[in-house]
Amino acid sequence: MFRKYLWILLISMLPIIELRGAIPVAAAMGLDIVPTYIISVIANFLPVPFILLFIRKILDWMEKTKTFGKIARWVRRKADKSKHKIVGAESKAEDLSENTSGAESDAAEAKFPTDTEGVMMNGAQIESDGAVTKKKRSIMKSAAVALFLFVAIPLPGTGAWTGALIASLVDMRMKYALPAIFLGVVVAGVIMSLASFGVVGIFNFFL
Repeated sequence: MFRKYLWILLISMLPIIELRGAIPVAAAMGLDIVPTYIISVIANFLPVPFILLFIRKILDWMEKTKTFGKIARWVRRKADKSKHKIVGAESKAEDLSENTSGAESDAAEAKFPTDTEGVMMNGAQIESDGAVTKKKRSIMKSAAVALFLFVAIPLPGTGAWTGALIASLVDMRMKYALPAIFLGVVVAGVIMSLASFGVVGIFNFFL
């Protein structure tokens, strides 16, 4: 039995397959749903921090080699096909915030043009910078929600590996990316458990 769960752990850590493949395999093996779910979720999430930290450097190195260059380019193309789902709205919002920032700065200079009113100019600039920072935080949170949905819905081309890759390539901060991906894995595990074990099987476990 331990060996079967070990296989589920290893399968859940694999790219592309992840828990979307591991949980149905566990159901076919006749394993219990709760330990299967816990092992699959933990194993699927384990590679994520390392992907966020190191994948860009690894891909850059791979692209410089003849052996792994094609693989690295394939991985980047795969990420590029999916990243618009996460960063499309973010890019538009960033353009809007930059335009707003420029307009606010011009307005501040027009309103306070003299050196004697420099203090007032600095105050206006600080207020403007604060508004832009708040806007960027809102954009990051929106991107994190999109990342969560991307990972949570178990469809071809989605998942923790791809989500972490996209988050790394677009420089999403760890404090936004990690919770979004983890919650996505949790929800994806629930969906796959319901689909693989069935509602009746889940209730039977607790009876």
